[in-house]
Amino acid sequence: KGVEASMMPAMGSVVTSMLKECLGKEWTPEVSKAWKYVWDWLTKSMALALEAADECTSLVQSSWDMAMDNFSEEELGGMLYDTLIGIAPNLKQMFHRPRQVMVMKFVEM
Repeated sequence: KGVEASMMPAMGSVVTSMLKECLGKEWTPEVSKAWKYVWDWLTKSMALALEAADECTSLVQSSWDMAMDNFSEEELGGMLYDTLIGIAPNLKQMFHRPRQVMVMKFVEM
């Protein structure tokens, strides 16, 4: 499933322990307090974002399924590719493979 909000406190402990060791005398109470504040904020933000994502997942999945029912994979991939290049033409230089190959890769994602 990937990263879960419940993992954040343990990861925060790992990060702050590593930084404390790396910084030595530079790890002051102020630095510790700042890291605690930022990590607590990240943890809460991540929990809220994951909760909101869970609420939207079924709607996103059903709308994607509906699109897949109405268009072939090749058509959807082509729409994604063409829209991306239309919005940001400079990105075309990133794709070294022919359009047809990229079209199918977009749908496989």
